Amino acid sequence: MRSLAGTTVCTLTLAVLLCAGTAVAELSVSVTISGSVDEILPVLRLLQEVGITAGADAAEQDQLRLQIHSVVTEERQPAQGAAPAVPAPKPVLAMSDAKVTPAQSKRGDVIVVSVRVSDPDRVVDTVAARFDGPDGAILDLYDNGQKGDAKALDGVWSRSVQGSGSVTPGRHTVEITAYDASAVPVVRVDEDGTVNPLKVRTEFTTTE
Repeated sequence: MRSLAGTTVCTLTLAVLLCAGTAVAELSVSVTISGSVDEILPVLRLLQEVGITAGADAAEQDQLRLQIHSVVTEERQPAQGAAPAVPAPKPVLAMSDAKVTPAQSKRGDVIVVSVRVSDPDRVVDTVAARFDGPDGAILDLYDNGQKGDAKALDGVWSRSVQGSGSVTPGRHTVEITAYDASAVPVVRVDEDGTVNPLKVRTEFTTTE
C-alpha cells in the first residue's frame, strides 16, 4: 500500500473455506473502505487481532484469509498562480471625478464641466452645475452625447460652455448636484449613517 497525499480505496476480500468431505468451497465477501492511509491502517490491525491474516500462507493455515487491493488517488492541488475569484463590488449611488477641462483657461474660452455618476437604481434624472460668483450661473449637464458630452449613457455627465468675458480672474468653484424626476436633490446614506445630498465640488482657474 503506497502512502501518497489523497484518498485510499481499500477493497477487502474475506474468503471463507467450507470443507464438506473432500470438497472444498470458498465463499468470498468484499468490503470497500475509502479514506486516508492513516484511517485504513487501524481497520487492518483490528482484523489481524481477531485472527484474520493476509497473504498466501494464511490460506493454508486458516479457514479465513484476507486479500487487500488498494487504489490511491492523488489529491488535486490548485493551479499555481491562480488567485481565488473575488466578487465584483456592488455599485452604489455616488458622484466622482468632477472636473473642469482645461483646469486653467482664459476668460471667454470654452470649458467642459463633467462628473461621473454611479446610479444603480436610476434615481438621478438631472445633474446641474452651479458656478460661484455674483451671477451664480446654473447649467444642466448631459449624458446623451450632446452639448459637449463625449459619449451617451456612459455614466459621465458633461457640458461645454463658453466662459464669461467679464469673469474675475482667479480660482473658481463649481458645485454639481443630482436631482430626481421631481427636481428634488437626490440624497445618499453615508457609511456613518448620515444622509447628505448627492453633490460634489471642483475648481478651475481663469486668467486674463
